[in-house]
Amino acid sequence: MSPPQTLSRPLAKRVAALAALRPPPECPPTPPLVIEAAVDALARGETHYTDRPCIPELRNWVAEHLRERWDLHVDASEVTITCGSTEARYVALTLLTQPGGAALCLGDETLIRGPLQLLGGHVVRAPDADLRLLYLRPDDDRAAVLRLLRLAQAAEWWIIWDKSFCATDDFHPAQDERLAGRVVTIDSLSQGLAGRRGSFWLCRLSLIPATTSWCPIRVTAPTMTPSNAPAASCSKACAMTGWRCGYVAVPVDAIDAMTRIKQLTTGPVASVSQWAGLAAITGPQDCVADYLGIYTQRRAALLEGLQQMRFAFGEPRGGLFVWADCSTTGTHAAGLAYLLLKEARVLIFPGTAFGEKWRDYVRITMLEDLSTLREAVERMLPVVARYRV
Repeated sequence: MSPPQTLSRPLAKRVAALAALRPPPECPPTPPLVIEAAVDALARGETHYTDRPCIPELRNWVAEHLRERWDLHVDASEVTITCGSTEARYVALTLLTQPGGAALCLGDETLIRGPLQLLGGHVVRAPDADLRLLYLRPDDDRAAVLRLLRLAQAAEWWIIWDKSFCATDDFHPAQDERLAGRVVTIDSLSQGLAGRRGSFWLCRLSLIPATTSWCPIRVTAPTMTPSNAPAASCSKACAMTGWRCGYVAVPVDAIDAMTRIKQLTTGPVASVSQWAGLAAITGPQDCVADYLGIYTQRRAALLEGLQQMRFAFGEPRGGLFVWADCSTTGTHAAGLAYLLLKEARVLIFPGTAFGEKWRDYVRITMLEDLSTLREAVERMLPVVARYRV
């Protein structure tokens, strides 16, 4: 029996026996204007499928935003609304990645490793003869980025410039006319969370109440026509996680292929989510500063705890989730999850939910309140220390 199966069966029995579980994670409230927009949409009868590209009002805003922010001349007909930036990224990779193809990544590869594996591709750290795609971010080493871009001018590689959850930067590869036709830009609908936002995979960690025999933390830990193709979501900055509303923009000669791929995967985004997303990005942004303060405290507490555990991790720059490598404990993530459940009464789900290639990783989110995160860290520390290699 595989580790995930061995772990899941006894856990399922124990969790099913609990009298009561904690309420959902402690997310900040969705702004009233977003809720009101959704209610108004329902009252108007906006309850059915929209066209595949989705509502024109939201696509018009995206096109105008791209022109104003980066001087990207995109028409609304070249914009498709997606189920968050994760789907936008996957659709773009589907178009840019050949079967078995590689993408070169200088920094954190977790945003593309999973989608590439689904597409039969893989990540590399240095150019090779088969390379066709660069995945770069503003916070990558700038000298290394510039060297790769010079190579790309002659090699005709595609370039994904991922600005999501990165600090605002005036530099953009598409400013070079020799590269502009091959740059795919990924960014946020709203730069609200200090200009740093993004999406990660989800894993829940639960701290089971001490009044039970176990004990609560939820630590949930593309061939394209030459274009600038931005992709984004507004879920984090506007407390809209679960509404699933983002976008991808590509030139008119590629948009049909992209929307067909999207249609075959998830279909149009829920119309209510689209109207709510439009309200979120066009309305007042006062709530964002409050949310930033909450998540800054949670992130500091969680990252300090992971450092004490000596886990390697990618520091989130606005995303709500952390990938943490737990291999220094000498056991795979599923085994560690079992030990934490048994000895610390902390329930954490391992990376094996996404396949055996993630057996050394846990995924942790900051959706729990600060006190719960701190308590979980305190419970985990002695267990991790006891089993460290």
